[in-house]
Amino acid sequence: MSMKLLKEGASLYAVWEELLALGIKHCFTTSTDNMILTEDNNIDTLKANYQRAKKISSCKSKETFFTMQVHGKKIETIKTLDDGENFTLGKRFKDTDGLITDIKDITLVTQYADCTPITLFDQKKNILASIHSGWKGTTLKIIEEGIRLMKQEYLSDPADIYCFIWPSIGIDDFEVDKDVADIFKEGFDFFKEVSYTKGNKFHIDIKEINKKMALRNGIPLENIFVSDISTFSDPRFHSYRRDKECSGRMSLISEM
Repeated sequence: MSMKLLKEGASLYAVWEELLALGIKHCFTTSTDNMILTEDNNIDTLKANYQRAKKISSCKSKETFFTMQVHGKKIETIKTLDDGENFTLGKRFKDTDGLITDIKDITLVTQYADCTPITLFDQKKNILASIHSGWKGTTLKIIEEGIRLMKQEYLSDPADIYCFIWPSIGIDDFEVDKDVADIFKEGFDFFKEVSYTKGNKFHIDIKEINKKMALRNGIPLENIFVSDISTFSDPRFHSYRRDKECSGRMSLISEM
Protein backbone atom coordinates (compact mmCIF):
# COMPACT_ATOMS: atom_id res chain seq x y z
CA MET A 1 0.00 0.00 0.00
CA SER A 2 1.03 3.64 -0.40
CA MET A 3 -0.20 7.16 -1.03
CA LYS A 4 -2.40 7.40 -4.11
CA LEU A 5 -4.15 10.12 -6.10
CA LEU A 6 -7.91 10.09 -6.69
CA LYS A 7 -9.74 12.13 -9.33
CA GLU A 8 -13.24 13.48 -8.76
CA GLY A 9 -14.41 15.56 -11.70
CA ALA A 10 -11.74 18.21 -12.26
CA SER A 11 -10.35 17.80 -8.73
CA LEU A 12 -7.43 15.64 -7.64
CA TYR A 13 -6.89 14.38 -4.08
CA ALA A 14 -4.15 12.42 -2.31
CA VAL A 15 -4.93 9.68 0.23
CA TRP A 16 -2.83 7.21 2.21
CA GLU A 17 -4.10 3.66 1.77
CA GLU A 18 -2.59 2.75 5.15
CA LEU A 19 -4.48 5.55 6.86
CA LEU A 20 -7.71 4.46 5.18
CA ALA A 21 -7.05 0.94 6.46
CA LEU A 22 -6.87 2.38 10.00
CA GLY A 23 -10.37 3.77 9.55
CA ILE A 24 -9.47 7.46 9.16
CA LYS A 25 -11.54 9.37 6.62
CA HIS A 26 -9.28 11.87 4.91
CA CYS A 27 -7.83 13.53 1.85
CA PHE A 28 -5.11 16.01 0.95
CA THR A 29 -6.15 18.49 -1.73
CA THR A 30 -3.93 19.49 -4.65
CA SER A 31 -3.45 22.44 -6.99
CA THR A 32 -6.75 21.70 -8.75
CA ASP A 33 -8.46 23.51 -5.85
CA ASN A 34 -7.46 26.58 -3.87
CA MET A 35 -8.45 26.11 -0.22
CA ILE A 36 -6.90 29.33 1.10
CA LEU A 37 -8.90 31.10 3.81
CA THR A 38 -8.66 34.70 2.66
CA GLU A 39 -11.20 37.31 1.64
CA ASP A 40 -9.76 37.18 -1.89
CA ASN A 41 -11.00 33.62 -2.34
CA ASN A 42 -14.70 33.59 -3.29
CA ILE A 43 -16.63 32.20 -0.32
CA ASP A 44 -19.08 30.21 -2.45
CA THR A 45 -16.22 28.58 -4.36
CA LEU A 46 -14.42 27.89 -1.09
CA LYS A 47 -17.49 26.27 0.45
CA ALA A 48 -17.95 24.11 -2.65
CA ASN A 49 -14.30 23.05 -2.57
CA TYR A 50 -14.53 21.98 1.07
CA GLN A 51 -17.87 20.24 0.61
CA ARG A 52 -16.47 18.27 -2.33
CA ALA A 53 -13.30 17.30 -0.43
CA LYS A 54 -15.29 16.20 2.62
CA LYS A 55 -17.69 14.24 0.43
CA ILE A 56 -14.91 12.30 -1.31
CA SER A 57 -13.46 11.60 2.14
CA SER A 58 -16.84 10.33 3.43
CA CYS A 59 -16.63 12.77 6.34
CA LYS A 60 -19.78 13.18 8.42
CA SER A 61 -18.62 16.60 9.61
CA LYS A 62 -20.83 17.15 12.64
CA GLU A 63 -18.53 20.16 13.00
CA THR A 64 -15.49 21.33 11.04
CA PHE A 65 -12.50 22.81 12.87
CA PHE A 66 -9.84 24.96 11.20
CA THR A 67 -6.46 26.28 12.32
CA MET A 68 -5.45 29.90 11.70
CA GLN A 69 -1.74 29.16 11.36
CA VAL A 70 1.18 31.32 12.46
CA HIS A 71 4.15 28.92 12.05
CA GLY A 72 4.31 28.33 15.79
CA LYS A 73 3.94 25.21 17.94
CA LYS A 74 0.56 25.76 19.60
CA ILE A 75 -1.78 22.79 19.25
CA GLU A 76 -5.39 22.84 20.42
CA THR A 77 -7.13 19.81 21.91
CA ILE A 78 -10.79 19.66 20.91
CA LYS A 79 -12.87 18.27 23.77
CA THR A 80 -16.39 19.43 22.77
CA LEU A 81 -18.24 20.61 19.67
CA ASP A 82 -18.43 24.07 21.28
CA ASP A 83 -14.66 24.58 21.25
CA GLY A 84 -13.19 27.24 18.98
CA GLU A 85 -14.87 30.34 17.58
CA ASN A 86 -17.56 30.41 14.90
CA PHE A 87 -16.79 31.58 11.39
CA THR A 88 -18.21 31.09 7.91
CA LEU A 89 -16.93 27.54 7.33
CA GLY A 90 -17.28 26.13 10.85
CA LYS A 91 -15.08 26.66 13.90
CA ARG A 92 -11.54 28.01 14.07
CA PHE A 93 -8.65 28.46 16.46
CA LYS A 94 -6.48 31.55 16.02
CA ASP A 95 -2.68 31.43 16.33
CA THR A 96 -2.77 27.63 16.14
CA ASP A 97 -0.81 25.13 14.03
CA GLY A 98 -2.34 21.83 15.05
CA LEU A 99 -5.45 20.07 16.29
CA ILE A 100 -5.98 16.94 18.39
CA THR A 101 -9.25 15.23 19.26
CA ASP A 102 -10.85 12.00 20.46
CA ILE A 103 -14.27 12.99 19.09
CA LYS A 104 -15.58 10.99 16.15
CA ASP A 105 -17.32 12.50 13.12
CA ILE A 106 -15.76 15.96 13.39
CA THR A 107 -13.48 17.22 10.63
CA LEU A 108 -10.01 18.66 11.24
CA VAL A 109 -8.56 21.04 8.63
CA THR A 110 -5.00 22.36 8.34
CA GLN A 111 -3.53 24.24 5.35
CA TYR A 112 -0.29 24.06 3.35
CA ALA A 113 1.82 25.39 0.47
CA ASP A 114 5.24 23.64 0.97
CA CYS A 115 5.04 23.21 4.75
CA THR A 116 4.89 19.67 6.10
CA PRO A 117 1.48 18.17 6.88
CA ILE A 118 1.58 15.50 9.58
CA THR A 119 -1.18 13.12 10.66
CA LEU A 120 -0.80 11.32 14.00
CA PHE A 121 -3.26 8.60 14.97
CA ASP A 122 -3.39 6.48 18.10
CA GLN A 123 -5.11 3.31 16.91
CA LYS A 124 -5.87 1.99 20.42
CA LYS A 125 -7.28 5.08 22.09
CA ASN A 126 -8.65 6.62 18.87
CA ILE A 127 -6.86 9.95 19.07
CA LEU A 128 -6.37 11.94 15.87
CA ALA A 129 -3.99 14.86 15.31
CA SER A 130 -3.44 17.11 12.30
CA ILE A 131 -0.24 19.18 12.48
CA HIS A 132 1.18 21.96 10.31
CA SER A 133 4.99 21.86 10.48
CA GLY A 134 6.74 24.48 8.35
CA TRP A 135 10.47 25.01 8.72
CA LYS A 136 9.85 27.23 11.74
CA GLY A 137 7.42 24.77 13.27
CA THR A 138 9.92 22.00 12.64
CA THR A 139 12.67 23.89 14.48
CA LEU A 140 10.16 24.46 17.30
CA LYS A 141 9.56 20.67 17.29
CA ILE A 142 5.81 20.89 16.91
CA ILE A 143 5.55 17.16 16.20
CA GLU A 144 7.05 16.51 19.63
CA GLU A 145 4.47 18.85 21.12
CA GLY A 146 1.74 16.85 19.40
CA ILE A 147 3.04 13.56 20.77
CA ARG A 148 3.44 15.12 24.23
CA LEU A 149 -0.17 16.33 24.25
CA MET A 150 -1.46 12.96 23.08
CA LYS A 151 0.36 11.37 26.01
CA GLN A 152 -0.61 14.04 28.54
CA GLU A 153 -4.24 14.67 27.60
CA TYR A 154 -5.26 11.24 26.31
CA LEU A 155 -2.70 8.85 27.84
CA SER A 156 -1.49 7.70 24.43
CA ASP A 157 1.39 5.26 24.18
CA PRO A 158 3.70 6.34 21.32
CA ALA A 159 4.06 2.66 20.39
CA ASP A 160 0.41 2.80 19.30
CA ILE A 161 0.72 5.99 17.25
CA TYR A 162 0.92 6.04 13.45
CA CYS A 163 2.62 8.97 11.72
CA PHE A 164 1.92 10.08 8.15
CA ILE A 165 4.11 12.78 6.59
CA TRP A 166 2.45 14.20 3.49
CA PRO A 167 3.81 15.91 0.32
CA SER A 168 5.84 19.01 1.20
CA ILE A 169 9.00 20.71 0.01
CA GLY A 170 11.87 18.30 -0.56
CA ILE A 171 15.54 18.56 0.37
CA ASP A 172 16.68 19.52 -3.13
CA ASP A 173 14.19 22.40 -3.24
CA PHE A 174 14.50 23.71 0.33
CA GLU A 175 17.58 25.88 -0.07
CA VAL A 176 18.49 28.32 2.71
CA ASP A 177 21.27 30.61 3.86
CA LYS A 178 23.55 30.09 6.83
CA ASP A 179 21.34 32.00 9.27
CA VAL A 180 18.46 29.55 8.84
CA ALA A 181 20.80 26.55 8.68
CA ASP A 182 22.31 27.61 12.02
CA ILE A 183 18.87 27.41 13.66
CA PHE A 184 18.57 23.81 12.51
CA LYS A 185 22.14 23.03 13.59
CA GLU A 186 21.42 24.30 17.09
CA GLY A 187 18.20 22.33 17.36
CA PHE A 188 19.17 18.96 15.90
CA ASP A 189 22.31 16.99 16.67
CA PHE A 190 21.70 14.93 13.51
CA PHE A 191 21.77 18.00 11.23
CA LYS A 192 24.54 16.61 9.01
CA GLU A 193 22.45 13.50 8.34
CA VAL A 194 19.55 15.52 6.96
CA SER A 195 21.31 18.22 4.95
CA TYR A 196 23.92 18.97 2.31
CA THR A 197 25.66 22.11 1.07
CA LYS A 198 25.86 23.45 -2.47
CA GLY A 199 28.11 26.45 -2.81
CA ASN A 200 27.22 28.75 0.08
CA LYS A 201 23.66 27.39 0.35
CA PHE A 202 22.25 24.68 2.60
CA HIS A 203 19.67 22.07 1.62
CA ILE A 204 17.64 20.62 4.49
CA ASP A 205 15.29 17.63 4.60
CA ILE A 206 12.30 18.79 6.66
CA LYS A 207 10.41 15.53 6.24
CA GLU A 208 13.34 13.44 7.44
CA ILE A 209 13.80 15.68 10.49
CA ASN A 210 10.17 15.12 11.46
CA LYS A 211 10.57 11.39 10.89
CA LYS A 212 13.59 11.31 13.19
CA MET A 213 11.72 13.24 15.88
CA ALA A 214 8.83 10.79 15.63
CA LEU A 215 11.27 7.90 16.11
CA ARG A 216 13.02 9.59 19.04
CA ASN A 217 9.66 10.08 20.73
CA GLY A 218 8.76 6.42 20.58
CA ILE A 219 6.76 5.98 17.38
CA PRO A 220 7.87 2.67 15.77
CA LEU A 221 9.59 2.85 12.38
CA GLU A 222 6.98 0.52 10.89
CA ASN A 223 4.27 3.02 11.87
CA ILE A 224 5.84 5.94 9.98
CA PHE A 225 4.96 6.72 6.36
CA VAL A 226 6.69 9.50 4.40
CA SER A 227 5.75 10.85 0.97
CA ASP A 228 8.65 11.41 -1.43
CA ILE A 229 6.77 14.14 -3.33
CA SER A 230 8.20 17.67 -3.24
CA THR A 231 5.45 20.24 -3.59
CA PHE A 232 7.92 22.71 -5.11
CA SER A 233 8.87 20.38 -7.97
CA ASP A 234 5.48 18.79 -8.57
CA PRO A 235 3.00 21.14 -10.31
CA ARG A 236 0.09 19.04 -9.01
CA PHE A 237 0.59 20.82 -5.68
CA HIS A 238 0.60 24.45 -4.53
CA SER A 239 4.00 25.86 -3.60
CA TYR A 240 4.57 29.23 -1.96
CA ARG A 241 8.31 29.10 -2.58
CA ARG A 242 7.71 28.45 -6.28
CA ASP A 243 4.72 30.75 -6.91
CA LYS A 244 5.10 33.35 -4.12
CA GLU A 245 1.96 35.47 -3.54
CA CYS A 246 0.19 33.74 -6.44
CA SER A 247 0.28 30.42 -4.61
CA GLY A 248 -2.92 28.79 -3.42
CA ARG A 249 -3.21 26.40 -0.46
CA MET A 250 -3.81 22.69 -0.03
CA SER A 251 -5.87 21.40 2.88
CA LEU A 252 -5.39 18.25 4.91
CA ILE A 253 -8.87 17.06 5.83
CA SER A 254 -9.26 14.24 8.35
CA GLU A 255 -11.88 12.67 10.60
CA MET A 256 -12.33 9.55 12.72
